[in-house]
Amino acid sequence: MKNSKKFLIFLVIVLLLTYITCTHQDRMWREKSRSIEKVNQELSNLSTETPAWTSSTHTATRGDWAFRINYATDNDDNYAAIYSKREMEENAEAGSRGKVLAKIQLSKNAETAEQTLHFDEGMNEIYIQIYHCKGELRVNSVEVEDSTKYTDRYWTLAITLLISLILHYLLTRKHNHEGEHRNRITVALLSFTIMYSSIPLMNTFLAKTHDLYFHLSRIEGIAIAMQNGDFPMWINMSGEFYLGYANPALYPQLFLYIPAMFVYFGMSLMNAYKLFIVIINAATAIISYLCFKKIFNSRFIGLLTAVAYTLCLYRLIDIYTRGAMGEMLASVFLPVCFYGMYEVCTNDEKKWPFLVLGITGVLSSHVLSTTFVGLYMAVYFIILIPKMWHNRFWKRIASLVKTIAITFLVNLYFIVPFLHYYLREPLRIFTRGNGKEAASNAAYLSQMFSTWVSADNNRGSIETGSTQGEMAITIGALIPICCIIFAFISFCIRKYITEKISIDGDKERINCCFNLGNYALFGTVLAIYLSSDLFPWEKIDNIPILSILSGVQFPWRFLMMAQLFGIIVLGCLIQLTVWYRPKWKLAALLSVLCFSVISASPYLDNTSEESPISDRALVGIATTDDLYRYTVPDEGKVLEHYEYLGISSSVAETEITDFSRKGTTLQFHYKLAEGQNGATLSLPLYAYPGFTLTVNGIKQDYSVDDYGLMEIYTNIPEADVIVKYTGSPSWRLAYYVSEVTVAIIVLYFAFKKICIFKSKKMDHLVAKA
Repeated sequence: MKNSKKFLIFLVIVLLLTYITCTHQDRMWREKSRSIEKVNQELSNLSTETPAWTSSTHTATRGDWAFRINYATDNDDNYAAIYSKREMEENAEAGSRGKVLAKIQLSKNAETAEQTLHFDEGMNEIYIQIYHCKGELRVNSVEVEDSTKYTDRYWTLAITLLISLILHYLLTRKHNHEGEHRNRITVALLSFTIMYSSIPLMNTFLAKTHDLYFHLSRIEGIAIAMQNGDFPMWINMSGEFYLGYANPALYPQLFLYIPAMFVYFGMSLMNAYKLFIVIINAATAIISYLCFKKIFNSRFIGLLTAVAYTLCLYRLIDIYTRGAMGEMLASVFLPVCFYGMYEVCTNDEKKWPFLVLGITGVLSSHVLSTTFVGLYMAVYFIILIPKMWHNRFWKRIASLVKTIAITFLVNLYFIVPFLHYYLREPLRIFTRGNGKEAASNAAYLSQMFSTWVSADNNRGSIETGSTQGEMAITIGALIPICCIIFAFISFCIRKYITEKISIDGDKERINCCFNLGNYALFGTVLAIYLSSDLFPWEKIDNIPILSILSGVQFPWRFLMMAQLFGIIVLGCLIQLTVWYRPKWKLAALLSVLCFSVISASPYLDNTSEESPISDRALVGIATTDDLYRYTVPDEGKVLEHYEYLGISSSVAETEITDFSRKGTTLQFHYKLAEGQNGATLSLPLYAYPGFTLTVNGIKQDYSVDDYGLMEIYTNIPEADVIVKYTGSPSWRLAYYVSEVTVAIIVLYFAFKKICIFKSKKMDHLVAKA
């Protein structure tokens, strides 16, 4: 009771301080998005059709925006118009550009006029036009301000409360005295690791990274889809062009629903992204700890390896330089994959569900990382066949078959659309990547083991021949040092070490440790070799199966596997050290902690020099790359086709009425010029498969123009057109199969857990009787 009162007082103080901090000068961001144009101009030209003054271009994200004009006039007939250049009016001639979003009356009895508009999606190329109709009119300034009521501070309070309750539970669980002491050390070190790896996020801005805008547009797109009721989302309506982008069907997005949910419930995109990175860091530390603890059967080793893995330089580079969302998410589940494979092939094959969970986590994060995992699993399966042959071989094979089958069914919702695009659609992403390109982007050994590296986000991967000005590409020094030491022990003095340890230990356990370390050492060396310029990348294009690796584009991506297997080697080395000299346990703890923290320190420190994005709202105007659109004949003309969000017609004077766009649904009524019976209409949507198009309620096919946009030919002079994305029937079936599979699995394990609980309770009652 006494502890509960202390915790309640502590919780109230923490929540109060959090609230005061978050509300003090809008602490969640540096400032509101606000653009002010100083005009100070006496307008002279009188016209009701031509604007007397036009502002510069403005950009707005999804949400509420206030448009404010400071002026002086002696007449009530003057007004301002908020104008979108890329759109067309609801009732206009096909091909006409420009839409008036709102009009603001400039009354002579006021000095300021204001209009607030709500946008369901991001808007760019917005102008404010002043129409001088009568009398005198002077415009002093024009302001555009984000007036969206964000809920960041309330999310912060809720998360602070949740963390406090979790820590309280973990620190006050009933243990024996020794167990309680170890539990507190574990919680403290994991908490420190999570916080330390998240230091670059502890500010009021967001540091720019290579792929940041692309992933922000993915998160924003999911939030827009949730708002429009589009689920599952196969087409992303966010991005610079707003033509509907197929990246959801080709780039896994399951976990992005977490930050998208924050955005949907009012959090700014900037802080939703930052919070999601913290969640990724926490998941990496906790999941790797649980897996490594099981692998080594040691909380101590699990804790040290988790700290080293979370603070590995390559993982931090993925987050704070590259912004590689797929890889940083996949890194969370790589330890689960290793643990599952380790159990199925060498220990308890009944633990195959962990392998399903791990592979599903990686596949739901990043397709390329899934390829890496599949490659390594195939290699290790072949290597371990002799070891498994006399040790329940067929049971292990059955477990692997179950793993493959269930993993396939669980992930069918993503696999089917992905394969459809991969096998049938000529998208740019499938034309990129070959052995020659991969060879030119390989890394040097001198780079891969560096420690004092820069986080400069203006640097990228450059071709081989120099490393001057190249981004950081490294796993740090800890992993290679541990690999060299372990290799020396394993291949030079293994017999001596085994004899010394086996005095009080178990030879079989020692041999298992050496074998595990050797397998991990092989995986580390292989990953480093594949990442380096030593591997003949330019020669694998014509080799069956291996040719698929040419699409890796940057071979140094294999370092994510090197960091996983290198940490396993570290764990084996610590285990041997503790067995050999138990008194060296504290030294091992301090060595790994100091090395991990000090190695990460220079990199984390100079992230403060990266280019910042200081605006909570403009961070959401994200650009889309060109990977997931169709190949085009002339890249120099794409903007001419993509910057228009209206309807075009091959027939002049085609009238478009009741035109509207919302999410993936587009509808309008057209009427051809008199005497015309047929026309080709171009629509502002990428013509991906899966759209349903009806003309006067009758389903009609659409075609793809030279720039990948949707066009239809009609021989009806006047009709209603509705376009909506529904996906193909096979995609929807695959989605339902995945849903049902997951539901069955959850119910099965829940039922199994209940049965075990009842059995234990019955045994307890019998023993008591």
